[in-house]
Amino acid sequence: MRAYNLYSEGDKSLEKVSEQLYREGFVYSPSKPKISRSQLEDILKNVFYTGVFMFKGRLYEGNHEPLISLELFDQVKEAFKKDNKPLYRNEHDFAFAGLLTCGECGSSITAEIKKGKYIYYHCAHGKGDCSQTKYIRQEVLDEQLQEVVRRIHLTDEQKQWTIEALKQSNFDEQEFHKDKIKQLNVECQKWRDRINQIYIDKLDGKISEEFWQEKHNAWTQELRGMHKIIEAYDKANEGYLQTGIHFLELSNRAYSLYIQQNSHEKAKMLKTLLSNCKLIDGIAHWEYRKPFNILAKNDGCIVNWS
Repeated sequence: MRAYNLYSEGDKSLEKVSEQLYREGFVYSPSKPKISRSQLEDILKNVFYTGVFMFKGRLYEGNHEPLISLELFDQVKEAFKKDNKPLYRNEHDFAFAGLLTCGECGSSITAEIKKGKYIYYHCAHGKGDCSQTKYIRQEVLDEQLQEVVRRIHLTDEQKQWTIEALKQSNFDEQEFHKDKIKQLNVECQKWRDRINQIYIDKLDGKISEEFWQEKHNAWTQELRGMHKIIEAYDKANEGYLQTGIHFLELSNRAYSLYIQQNSHEKAKMLKTLLSNCKLIDGIAHWEYRKPFNILAKNDGCIVNWS
């Protein structure tokens, strides 16, 4: 599970995931404590851990308990897709490069090291003519982005209102999800019955091997899709109140958390808070994501991009 969670973030190579697992005390085997890159890749791509298995090129629902969700497995697949390799970083820590685009031409904001140690950000000029030639030091950009986080504020009244609203709606939300899950489980059983019946029909010679294979594969995929929906409802049911609490904590402690983090953790936090981040003439512009836009105090000198 830990390996899937680490790799699904999309910012670590297989080697770095292997190293981190080893540092955290995960042992692959007594004779080989640290898992190799190829072994790790085989595990991450093995659909068996989602509760199904492949046999002679066909997918079957297993009787074993899934170790990971289909959603997490799909996230790992996406991490492998980018240029047929994981989305790991290069040797330099250009943390904010993936956060901003050029406010004039829309190109990505890239970074480079000058004098062997100073990181500067600037427009990559990947979309033709652009007058943006100004470079900005990472420390200066970080100061501007601190202002973004500093504006997030939740008053005591807003906090109390949010808590009460969460309490009132949580019960209804849980009941709604339970009802949906019940309906979906009934549908899943129907698909299982169909898969079992069509196999019996094949054994009895009522249908051809080709027809059985076609329907078996299609209905198995349909069943997997239903399972993913159930997982989503389960996750929402369990995390509804917790998400609200996390939102409150983040809102009240956003600035203090931000200034204590390294550059990459700061960038992750900013992606949670912001969208449409742009850089023009060395100045950062942004829009707050909902619901942080409600809590942001617009009293700074940096104007939001709109």
